[in-house]
Amino acid sequence: MRSYLPALALLASLSLLGAACEDPAKNVTAASVDSAKPTDGSKPAGALPLSLADSKVEFTGSKLSGKHDGKFEKFSGWAYIDGTKLETAKLFVEIDVASVKTDSTKLDGHLKNDDFFAIAQHPTATFQLTGLKELKVDGATHEITGNFKLRGVEKSITFPATVTIEKDSIHAKAEFKIKRFDFGVNYKGKEDDLIRDDVVIRLDVKAKAG
Repeated sequence: MRSYLPALALLASLSLLGAACEDPAKNVTAASVDSAKPTDGSKPAGALPLSLADSKVEFTGSKLSGKHDGKFEKFSGWAYIDGTKLETAKLFVEIDVASVKTDSTKLDGHLKNDDFFAIAQHPTATFQLTGLKELKVDGATHEITGNFKLRGVEKSITFPATVTIEKDSIHAKAEFKIKRFDFGVNYKGKEDDLIRDDVVIRLDVKAKAG
């Protein structure tokens, strides 16, 4: 009976390792990606400022051996809609990429260099809304389309979201995944611990009257 103990211990260890290595993006909806769309870039009178205290921009990336959760601590922007007319909706978010913060101080520094965000050349990332329409599926209320720019690469992304529109506030929550290679983040990682392409994005942004 004792001869089976090492084998059982090995199987248990492999089981735990497999659980740790599970891809966090596996069951997350993928944003569709297209060429950037034209925008006028104007900020309407009456636009509501983003509330940093009520908003979050978070992400999860992973490699074969595990995952890392992160966020951006500094960002700004505004949102606007004329009543409930979805065709008038506008949203602009600018992220200070250097404010990245993860569960690893070492990783924070690595993310800022040319392997990932290249903050010296591209200190900000931006998102500008180009379309908002109703989409009642899988708990979402709307479909958001906008131009996302990271590392100097700008593309249109579309993803489901829960959007709440009130008289003095606009609130949007979403979780989706993008492929980092689409935005020029091409670092592969170590040969025996490759970084996965899919990155999970979690947005919880609220704009409200001051």
